[in-house]
Amino acid sequence: MGKVLQHLAAAMNRVSSMMGYLSGGGFLFLSCYIGWEAIGRKYGLPYTGFSDEISSYVLAVAGCWGMGYALKESCHVRIEVITSLMPRRLQEYLSLFALFTLSAFGAFLAYYMAGLALESYEIGASGLSSLRAPLAIPQSLAAFGLVIFSLHGFILFFCHVLGVDLPGKTASSESEI
Repeated sequence: MGKVLQHLAAAMNRVSSMMGYLSGGGFLFLSCYIGWEAIGRKYGLPYTGFSDEISSYVLAVAGCWGMGYALKESCHVRIEVITSLMPRRLQEYLSLFALFTLSAFGAFLAYYMAGLALESYEIGASGLSSLRAPLAIPQSLAAFGLVIFSLHGFILFFCHVLGVDLPGKTASSESEI
């Protein structure tokens, strides 16, 4: 069981890294795109006119796709003012609880986002601008990012609970949850 979890964790690290870099690329694209739109409007250059719609799609998808990477890199925000005063063992239990609830909340969001994407697909929902992009596409991509985030979180949780060494970490290194 330990080897399977190690391989799953390594695979999720690779997938989350790839999605994280794509997320960063999406944010970079968005900043260039909005910059061009602003310059185009100001100086009479060509611009698309539907930057609001594109921005909302990229923000939703890139935000959801970057969550797994943030989990992999331990970048999710934790307020440690009170927990730093607690015994180390209790801190570890609370960190595991936080990881589990974070993963469960991600699964909850993924479930409802996938349902929203399916409903948008069934009714043929599209954006309000002249672009009229089908909403099911960005919603499905966001749901996929949330699924990966949630799966990654649960795999990390079970690795910690079962004492499985995580990829890239040595048994003697301090445990980061």
